[in-house]
Order: sequence, then structure tokens, then C-alpha cells
Amino acid sequence: MQSETSSVRGAFAAIVARGGNSADIAHTAREVWQHIDASLSPIIGARGVAALYRRSVHLLKRDHPSLDALHAEATAADHFAELQRASDSQTREGALDMNAAMLETFRDVLTKLIGASLSERLLRPAWDLLARNAAAEGPPP
Repeated sequence: MQSETSSVRGAFAAIVARGGNSADIAHTAREVWQHIDASLSPIIGARGVAALYRRSVHLLKRDHPSLDALHAEATAADHFAELQRASDSQTREGALDMNAAMLETFRDVLTKLIGASLSERLLRPAWDLLARNAAAEGPPP
């Protein structure tokens, strides 16, 4: 699990290293969240994904006050759009920290619910997308 934490932060850091800004990080994070939603919704339902997402937001609000602006009643698509807007308003480092923390916390909450092995298997497509975006040549996505 520690290697996944490093890879999430490392992927966002790679986007920053090649000149990406907070909007680039926010765009990549939104794509990753959409992948997560698509992977998990058939298994735990859209409401289940939304509940885990809201729990992650709740756990991080103290460290990332911009998460306070997110609406608890929003649909999954709205959640991801709101997170993207909150990320856009951050510095690059702030966007990196907030989005890495959100993905790491979501993974941790999911792991406590269904176990590490199944969590890793279900989240693998999202992590692979994040790694591809981080390794991309040229301007950020």
C-alpha cells in the first residue's frame, strides 16, 4: 500500500515537474475519479462510491479547507467537477497535495471496507491512467 501512496503523489509530482499547473493536476485527477467511479459503481453502486468519496472529503477538510466548498448532496459527476474547480484555485503544490490526499484517503477507506487485495484490483485501472498521464511526453494533459 505504501508504494501506491508514493505512486499517486509521484504521478502528480511528475505532472508538476514537466511544467503542469493546478489546472493540469485537476484535469488528471478528474479523469482518475471518473475511472474509479466507472470501476466501482457496478460493484458497490453509484451511491456507494459517492459515500466513500464524501467520507474521504470529510476526513480531509481540516487539512484542505477548500474541500469545505464541496456539496454533500452532489452527484458523482458534480463531485468530480467541484473537486476540479477547488483544485484549479490552488497553487500547483496545493493541488498536488489535495488530490493525492483525496485519492490516498479514498483508497484507504475502500481498503478498510473490502480489503487490500480487492481494492487494489478494482483501483488498478485508475492508477494505471494516472501513471500514463504522469509519464506522458510534452505538455500536461
